[in-house]
Amino acid sequence: MKIKRNFLKKLSSVDEIQFTSKNDIFSSLSEKREALSDLFDTDGLDDLTLNVKLSGMQINKIKTFIKKIVKEYENHQLSGILIRGNDEAGFEHVFNRGTFIKKIWSCIIKVIKN
Repeated sequence: MKIKRNFLKKLSSVDEIQFTSKNDIFSSLSEKREALSDLFDTDGLDDLTLNVKLSGMQINKIKTFIKKIVKEYENHQLSGILIRGNDEAGFEHVFNRGTFIKKIWSCIIKVIKN
């Protein structure tokens, strides 16, 4: 998916990753759901949302993980995906269920300071 590749190219750091693993036929193929079952030592998980807050972690450290969760989202194995991070210029970018939101916080802050 071209949009996904362009999104990942823009990011230099990641602040938040969120996704939901639903207890359905598609999630039985999810590596992430299997890992969560191992983590909680149970196969009896219903819908489970994982929200990880990061402190500007460099994208190159977790790019493989992000690509995997996006792929599982595209295969309907995960839902409610959200990835929030910043580009080199400090602009925030959000990947949220396949849509992008670009916030220009640094410009707003400059206007407020002036």
